[in-house]
Amino acid sequence: MPQVGDRVEAGTYSGPTGARIANWVVANPLVSMGTITNISGNAVTIAPMSSLRGPARTFLVEGYSRTYLADGTVQQGTTRGLRVGAYAHATGTADTPGPRAPQGYALVIHQLQK
Repeated sequence: MPQVGDRVEAGTYSGPTGARIANWVVANPLVSMGTITNISGNAVTIAPMSSLRGPARTFLVEGYSRTYLADGTVQQGTTRGLRVGAYAHATGTADTPGPRAPQGYALVIHQLQK
């Protein structure tokens, strides 16, 4: 449950009266883009590209998490098909409000190469 002081991001669109309407909200968002360096059970670790700053992040894949594999397959709640060494982009949420949190919960992982 989000708390006062948490970072929040939202996606919005213009409603019929022109007012902005949120269609998604994420508290304490995390993003990582780089190489998958480890897969252990439901945990996927991604080391950032050399041009990006930040720590390697471990994303826990839960029942609501989606993975999009490079072959076009879409999965939910599993790390099956992800590969160490593949380039990937992940978005998720963390328990803590700091943008440099080393671990979070995967919302979406895109494996961009086989």
